[in-house]
Amino acid sequence: MDNPKAFISYAWESEEAKIWVKELATELRNDGIDAKLDQWEIVPGDQMPHFMEKSVREK
Repeated sequence: MDNPKAFISYAWESEEAKIWVKELATELRNDGIDAKLDQWEIVPGDQMPHFMEKSVREK
């Protein structure tokens, strides 16, 4: 059985928010949830809209 998946979308308003979201995603992964987070997945040259759409559509 595959682990549950979660795509985390958030506003890039502050560094504090980015840190909080990264901590949340880390906790989810530690609990066996495949959390997708741009901070881990995006590399230079990637398109953010494509990443977001792909992450939402993945089952």
